[in-house]
Amino acid sequence: DAENAMPAPPAASRRGTAALLIANMAFGLLAMTICLPSMQEWGAIFGAPQSQVQLTFSGYVLTYGALQLLYGPLSDRHGRRRLILLGLGLAALASLAAAFAPTLEWLIAARVLQGTGCAACMVVGRAALQDLFVGPERTRMMAYVGMAMGLCPPLATVIGGQLHVHFGWASNFVLLAVLAVLLALAVARWLPAPAGRVSTARTAGDASAPGLLASYGQLAHEPGFVRHVLVLGMTSAAFYSFLGGAPMVLGSYGIGPGTVGLY
Repeated sequence: DAENAMPAPPAASRRGTAALLIANMAFGLLAMTICLPSMQEWGAIFGAPQSQVQLTFSGYVLTYGALQLLYGPLSDRHGRRRLILLGLGLAALASLAAAFAPTLEWLIAARVLQGTGCAACMVVGRAALQDLFVGPERTRMMAYVGMAMGLCPPLATVIGGQLHVHFGWASNFVLLAVLAVLLALAVARWLPAPAGRVSTARTAGDASAPGLLASYGQLAHEPGFVRHVLVLGMTSAAFYSFLGGAPMVLGSYGIGPGTVGLY
């Protein structure tokens, strides 16, 4: 294992650490979906076409997905905790910027930055769980991750719709900023620090541009890996297309932000 992977804490505290990591992973999906009910009204609020409103979602998803390819190797080199804190800091700043967005263009840019930060929480959180658990215990923890990932989008849209109705659309982003700060404090306090800086040439090179390209090029030549990625990519694309389009379709049937999450 890399020297900069998380050290294993005592068994009694590992479950608490796992819960914190799962919360960080769930935060990214929460940030992605909590504002979906508000998208029904952003066009009227900002005086923009719905096609432009959709960029607030696709812009988030683009950076959220693409930058996971970069954060993983960087966390091997610089440490899990440092990268998670960086991601949460970016997410907090972006959420505040979104809450006070005067124009839709500003909101789109804030969402892109928000996805940039939340990407670290997802991929580094998974890597940190791999550091903490092995064997059947690791499988059990990943099952908890799967359950959390499945529950987040529907719960987030219900919560986001109610916040929109009672406190306005910006309240969702204020909540996200507060949660990001609280998670950062918890990570700084309870997530184990890396054992030391990675010094091996191979590991340090993995985070460089040539090293990343070589590694991903090698993976692209593994037929089994490519097939799994295609299956996962297509199902994820269908799910994200549904998330981005469902509030608009439901809105055409008279279902507003307060109840779209229930549907």
